[in-house]
Amino acid sequence: IPSSVRDIFAHEYCKIENLTEKTATSFWVLAAALKAFVERHDALPLSGQLPDMTSDSERYTKLLNLYRAQASQDAMEVYQNAVLIMKGIFDEDEMISFQDCLKFCKHAAFIGVQNGTSLIDESNFTGILSQITEPQLSEPPRSVHPFTWLALLK
Repeated sequence: IPSSVRDIFAHEYCKIENLTEKTATSFWVLAAALKAFVERHDALPLSGQLPDMTSDSERYTKLLNLYRAQASQDAMEVYQNAVLIMKGIFDEDEMISFQDCLKFCKHAAFIGVQNGTSLIDESNFTGILSQITEPQLSEPPRSVHPFTWLALLK
């Protein structure tokens, strides 16, 4: 399991008990459902795509059909987990479709989260301005501090 996926599993919103109507977005519901699947099977769901290999057409087609069927079955299990989570939070299960879950499972090995600051935090310039140092006019600066650009862009 890739480290970016493990980081998501360790995130507070990936714990079912921490999901609320405010924090339970489609992503976090699917991530929590995926986490339950991984805890049960010790592996991510199959993506439905075969790795590169050499084979004749007949065997390749049979193997591809088996692989896709297992991927669909894995995605269905993740979807059922997501439905249980949604019913526990929203008393409904219409927020995520099976097709959404299928796509999520297909790319589960590549998911990641980037945390940033909220717009409210960014509107507070005091923290940013305190990081900007006074220029030394005796010699031209070699580089401009990134916070300077951020303040100018705002």
